Amino acid sequence: MPERIKLRNLKKLGSLNLGVSQFEIIGSVVKIVGLSLEVKGVIAPVGSRCQIQSGNGSSVFADIVGFRDGLSILQALGGVDGIEPNSEVVVVSRNKSLSFSEALVGCVIDPMGNVLIGNDVERDISIDIDRQPISISDRGVINTRFETGVKVIDMLLPLGFGQRIGLFAGTGVGKSVMMGMITRFSDADIVIVGLIGERGREVSEFAQETLSEEARKKTIIVAAPADYSPILRMQGAEVATAIAEHYRDKGLNVLLLMDSVTRYAQAQREVALSAGEAPATKGYPASVFAKLPFLIERAGAAKCGSITAIYTVLIEGDDTNDPIGDAARGVLDGHIVLSRKRAESGIYPAVDVPKSISRLSKDLLSDSDFKKIRSITALYSILDENADMISLGMIDRGKNLLLDKAMGAADRITDLVRQDINVSYTIKNSDDMRDNLIDDLNLVF
Repeated sequence: MPERIKLRNLKKLGSLNLGVSQFEIIGSVVKIVGLSLEVKGVIAPVGSRCQIQSGNGSSVFADIVGFRDGLSILQALGGVDGIEPNSEVVVVSRNKSLSFSEALVGCVIDPMGNVLIGNDVERDISIDIDRQPISISDRGVINTRFETGVKVIDMLLPLGFGQRIGLFAGTGVGKSVMMGMITRFSDADIVIVGLIGERGREVSEFAQETLSEEARKKTIIVAAPADYSPILRMQGAEVATAIAEHYRDKGLNVLLLMDSVTRYAQAQREVALSAGEAPATKGYPASVFAKLPFLIERAGAAKCGSITAIYTVLIEGDDTNDPIGDAARGVLDGHIVLSRKRAESGIYPAVDVPKSISRLSKDLLSDSDFKKIRSITALYSILDENADMISLGMIDRGKNLLLDKAMGAADRITDLVRQDINVSYTIKNSDDMRDNLIDDLNLVF
């Protein structure tokens, strides 16, 4: 039973709407471990937001993440300094929504909707943060190519409006640079970028240096840096998705870039473990593998409008088979792998073509163009397979015609994917370059 019921007039927290009934159930803090709190007397569902009155007069906000032994388990949004035994806890929200304005385009906001970079504006729209994915019957067909402006993607890994794809990369292989290129060059109506768990310096650099002035005019960045609590890091990904959904509902073609879905999963792991959930695969509780597809399924094509989503997946030690990578691959419509070996060779974007795939290529291309992509991919594959033998001069010419052609045009094959970060290519430019190489090598497809 609740300890007491109190009449209270609540205010807003940041730009999150927290209005609930005036009659609020009051509980009290029993225990704190790290950012996790155990509270008695609070009756509210998982996901509800609570306000805790600290001993120094300030307020701490926390979300209910579970229940144990008759107590509610809360995860603080920030620090817990000042909270004392029996500190007062009140539920301030059961359903979170974001106060939003389309005039925030060009700004960087945090998961609460507060402006970090740019000028704040009056909010006139309420956006539900925890929306359900669009139903199967409301999904649109993906049959129109999406232009990224990055030629290796457009010519060999074509994407469609509404496709969800993973960008698998280790550290230092050009992931952020590629994200910046796609943000600047793509033909999306609006771009929503979620920077989850990144260093604060990288958020500032991406917003003020990586993006051009023209790109900023159609971009909103939601930032939840590494020093934010796990609850806020998770909320950052959800807010970015919710804003993208808002524009899709208006019939626009939205590009959602999220860096990274791995740190979203790590934040969920922290929350789940603090709530007492048992670890499973490599320390990740089962709830992580339920939350991840739920988030990704919110993107995609609707009957009118689309969210084309690119989720970065961080791979430790360049191992693409870690649990989060496996889980993401299972629900995404393809993956682009960035190669450390190519990056170290000075080939940027460092896309490993044979290990990458767009699962919708056949739906987006004619049979002829699809076969052309397979022919070019075969060139990269055979060069990779024989790289050591080639470097040692141990290849006998004339025994493998495809290998002979690939070796003779190795520089052209490399240059086919190499691209200056300030130069964009149309789909037609990219396809013509691919076709010219096929014609010159007289490849059979």
